[in-house]
Amino acid sequence: MNAIIPPEDENLLIPPLKMRSVTVPDLFTALTFATHKTANVVTGTYIGGDGKASSQYQQVQIAYGF
Repeated sequence: MNAIIPPEDENLLIPPLKMRSVTVPDLFTALTFATHKTANVVTGTYIGGDGKASSQYQQVQIAYGF
């Protein structure tokens, strides 16, 4: 089975999966779980009590769907 991957994701590393007796939907679900991660994203900047600028972060869930 082949999957088309957009050029911007061509360097995405997907961990190896070893599967047997699965359906295509099961395979795609496993690929989605294998690419799931939590990332910190800068959402703003604030000035602290010491007058220094600090970044404000929010955690986001990232997964590639198939």
